[in-house]
Amino acid sequence: MVESFLDLQGSVRRRRPGQYYVGVNNTFGTQSVAADVADLIDAVGAFSSPLALVSPEVGMTVVPQTASGRRFADELGSLNQRLAGLCDRVVLVVAGQPLAVKEPSRAEARR
Repeated sequence: MVESFLDLQGSVRRRRPGQYYVGVNNTFGTQSVAADVADLIDAVGAFSSPLALVSPEVGMTVVPQTASGRRFADELGSLNQRLAGLCDRVVLVVAGQPLAVKEPSRAEARR
C-alpha cells in the first residue's frame, strides 16, 4: 500500500501487523510541527512490519533564499536523520540509481 497525505504518523499507526507499507510525506497535518515529528518518530519506532518511507533529500540542492525555506530544509534534514537512525536500511536514490547509505548487519539480516 502506498499513501501520500498529511497524517503520515496516524497512517503508520493504523497499519496491521504483516502489512507492507510505503509512506510519502512532504508536510505535516497540524500547526505543531514538533508534536507531529515526535508522533511520527514514535509511530515509526513502534512499527513492526516492513516499512518504506520516502522523503525528499534537502541537503544536496541550492540553499533556499528565504529564512522559512532554510528552516524547512533544516527541519526536514533533521527529521530524515532521526528516521534513518530508526531504520535498518537507508537508500538514497540518485538519477534512478539506489545507493545504500545504511545496511543491516549480517545478524540483523538473518532475523
